Amino acid sequence: MRRRRDIATIRLQGEGSKKSDAEHTSLMIEFRGRLKSLMQKCNITENYVFNADQTALYYKRFPSTTVSSKDNAKDLKGTKAMKSKNRITQMVCTSSVGKECPVAYVGTSKKPRYFVEANRDTMERYTSNKCA
Repeated sequence: MRRRRDIATIRLQGEGSKKSDAEHTSLMIEFRGRLKSLMQKCNITENYVFNADQTALYYKRFPSTTVSSKDNAKDLKGTKAMKSKNRITQMVCTSSVGKECPVAYVGTSKKPRYFVEANRDTMERYTSNKCA
């Protein structure tokens, strides 16, 4: 079909799970039960339970894959910007009742140029760290 439709291959990255949906569901039910009993034991309401995760934002990086016909594929070339390591770390957080917290940013620059056009509220949530 790829030859007939003239479609180029796409490179995917990521993780896959070997557990079935039923196993995931049973694990989540068990976890929720343990969490609820712990919250009752410690007298904690749902307003004080948060979920946070950090992710990297590569602000100078170009995508490393693209979709193109095979005729145009030989004309496409990569750049060094595809391998750029310039990044900031974002911390995204939300409460268990659905209240979103403002996104926090951590970078290496004390006065970053990438926030020149940003509003003052974004700059107040930015911190610098040499090891970030």
